[in-house]
Amino acid sequence: MLVVAGIWWNTRSRVQDRARQVAGKPVAVVFGAGLIAGGKPSLILQNRLDGAIELFREGKVPKLLMSGDNRVASYNEPKAMRDYALDHGVPARAIVLDYAGRDTYDTCYRAKHVFGVDEAVFVTQGYHAPRALYVGRALGIDAVALSVPSVRHSPGLQASYVGRECVADLKAWWDINVSHRRPYIDSK
Repeated sequence: MLVVAGIWWNTRSRVQDRARQVAGKPVAVVFGAGLIAGGKPSLILQNRLDGAIELFREGKVPKLLMSGDNRVASYNEPKAMRDYALDHGVPARAIVLDYAGRDTYDTCYRAKHVFGVDEAVFVTQGYHAPRALYVGRALGIDAVALSVPSVRHSPGLQASYVGRECVADLKAWWDINVSHRRPYIDSK
């Protein structure tokens, strides 16, 4: 639990919950968060996209890097993310897609080593922001985070999300400090 507490403690000052409070950066990185029936973004992902769109509209970022899973042809998070942003007025020239952002580590690693991101705003929920910042900064990205609303769940389901995040924090620490794994690098 010390690892989890350390991740949260060391990143908390880099998380904002309002777009206007966020320092401008060259790009906002939007982490995938699942699709629902019909290939549409989940509510959690919609909130992330809405936060990124707000950052773009406020002039805080000129580009949006949308990173998600596309391992199989029938599941394409980045395309759904792009379509949502286009439908909400973001021009295509401002959108970059990463089709192999399978988890937080992969997204951050690829942002740095495939897309050349040195500075970014990570757009995600508050429970995920500390891990994203920890991984991104460990991989060399000077990042801050915009914490967007989460979806309300029953107390039991919310507790499972917190438990899942603790396990994911430990995995992130392992990836950074022990395994140094290389994610999938090819991009479409």
